[in-house]
Amino acid sequence: RLEMGTKQGFNRVAKHWLDTGCMSFDDAKQQLATEQQQIQDFREPLSAWEVVVVDKGVAFRRRADGREYVPTDHALNLMCGVGRGLSSWTVRSLRDPIPHATKKDDDGNPITLKGGERTAADYQVLRDYIALHLFNGDRVDQSKTRLFRTWTDGTLRALLSEQYTIVNNTWFLDVLSRAIPGGMVSHWKGDADSIYGNVLIPDTIRAENDSDFGGMLSVGNSEIGTRRISSCPSVFRAICMNGCIWNQEMGQAFSKVHRGTVDFQQLSALIIDNLEAQIPLLPQGIERMLGLRAFGCGDTPTMSLLAQTSIDYNLSKRQTQAVCEGWLKENEVLGMNESRTAFGLTAAITRAGQRFDNDVWVRFDGIAGEFVNLDRNGWDKFRNRANNLTSAQIDKRIMVSA
Repeated sequence: RLEMGTKQGFNRVAKHWLDTGCMSFDDAKQQLATEQQQIQDFREPLSAWEVVVVDKGVAFRRRADGREYVPTDHALNLMCGVGRGLSSWTVRSLRDPIPHATKKDDDGNPITLKGGERTAADYQVLRDYIALHLFNGDRVDQSKTRLFRTWTDGTLRALLSEQYTIVNNTWFLDVLSRAIPGGMVSHWKGDADSIYGNVLIPDTIRAENDSDFGGMLSVGNSEIGTRRISSCPSVFRAICMNGCIWNQEMGQAFSKVHRGTVDFQQLSALIIDNLEAQIPLLPQGIERMLGLRAFGCGDTPTMSLLAQTSIDYNLSKRQTQAVCEGWLKENEVLGMNESRTAFGLTAAITRAGQRFDNDVWVRFDGIAGEFVNLDRNGWDKFRNRANNLTSAQIDKRIMVSA
């Protein structure tokens, strides 16, 4: 059995994970402070900027000092929301490499059309397209003040409205540290713009009865509009040294948009009140998670269940493969009997989510939370849908043998 972090105040967390996958609030704030030194915000109108061609695409040039910033994918999406008639699909198609393609000649023989990198001519078309739809006074107000979030690495991270209110990530961590004294930050992802992670609840606040599970809160905030301020209760399995997370969205999940004037004292009180209301829910989440062990797969093939999960949640082929591989790993950890349950499938989903970027990771935790909330009738309906899949439907989804 793993050594637990009892001496550190977390008797439901493996000591290995506390030492390697967690950090204190102070350490998290120090990490953020270092990254935030790269940020520079400009509140200026579009007329203070222009779009230009650079070596690998296009950039926004600030007229006042000539500095150029290459927009991130998120900034490009925001830009398309501002530009009248500006299509994100067209922007990506002119910027991204040309993919290989195959067509047939007059005799029906396949011909490969070679793809490759875009040329300066492509980027000039992209520049003119953006200029026409964004930097054009007949289509978009060029004098209206906007928020340009830039980094010293030469990237433009966001183009936001003047009404957008930045809720600083360090301030958010300060609020969390006051609400959960002694808590540890786990699975901390993102950067100074957007943070994703979990706060482990110390024994001094909430000690759970089950020896393998503990409680935490899933929290996040974005200064550039990728997500709202949010928190919801979660549960985790202590024996899983890679920190596999079991999301349990119960009660009232907190969410706040970044718009208009914000009373930060009031917002702080709302966040703390919400966190204090969520912590008592954690034992219920643990109980529901353990209850999934009683929901067996019966005669439903595992591949059918995995394929049905992929269909229900519109997973990509790569995401589906990750869930399949996650189930194979859970089969090694739990054994066949326990892995072929709703518990095992939920474990596979949360394990798979850790292999992807932040947004997909959070989404997979949410999918797992939906399985945790199933009752027997809901699980049986899911199994019935899986039993009705054809071999062709399963083969289309499953890429590894389960």
